[in-house]
Amino acid sequence: MPNFSHLLRKPVSDAKKPPVLPEGTYYGQITKHDLGESAQKKTPFLQWSGTYTHAEDSVDLRDEAGEPIVLEGKRFQFSHYLTEDSLYRLREFLESCGLETEGRSFEELIPQAIGKSVMLEIIQAPIEDKQTGETRMIHRVNNIVGQG
Repeated sequence: MPNFSHLLRKPVSDAKKPPVLPEGTYYGQITKHDLGESAQKKTPFLQWSGTYTHAEDSVDLRDEAGEPIVLEGKRFQFSHYLTEDSLYRLREFLESCGLETEGRSFEELIPQAIGKSVMLEIIQAPIEDKQTGETRMIHRVNNIVGQG
């Protein structure tokens, strides 16, 4: 089991909510992938994880209080569903990463996307906080394409 004791020793008052990223175009690098299935319908998916490298100059990287948002160390996730009707999206993503897809399987190509540079479209969306019942904003990856 992983050791989380360094986090659990922190003062509770130090636990701050991370800022919501402003909408816009960001860049990053794929660092890993995981397979899973959705909770309700049990639809299989492939989840990409990565780190942000920078944002376009037009993105105002400041939080609501005007403080700078540091992208270093921030991670993103994006999923592709694995169904007959949605595999074309995964194919398009792999091709955008510069991978030759002709005659090759998804199983063969997916690991080759690790380390690839990507461009991400970040949007903000309202969600209901299940603990408080209040609506709050989150950011999410709306689209991802390789820079291959």
